[in-house]
Amino acid sequence: MPARPLTKLQQDAMDALDAHAGKTVDVLTSYYETGVDPKILQRAVARILPATLRGLEARGCIKIKATFWRAARITVLKARK
Repeated sequence: MPARPLTKLQQDAMDALDAHAGKTVDVLTSYYETGVDPKILQRAVARILPATLRGLEARGCIKIKATFWRAARITVLKARK
C-alpha cells in the first residue's frame, strides 16, 4: 500500500524543518507566547501545531523528545527533499 502524501500543514512544517535534518530543535506549538520560556522563544525554529507534529512523528519524519508549555523539542529524522 503506497504511503499517503503529506498534508498541506505537514508540508509547510517540513519546509521549515528540512534544514535541520539530523538535529534536535525547539518549536513553538501555539500562536500565543504568554508564559513560554524566553530561551525557548529565542531558540525556536518554527511554529507547528501539536496535531501536525504528531502526524509527522507517525510518518517517521520527526521524533518528539519533550513537550513544554506551548513548545516542544523534536529531532528531525529526515528531510523531505
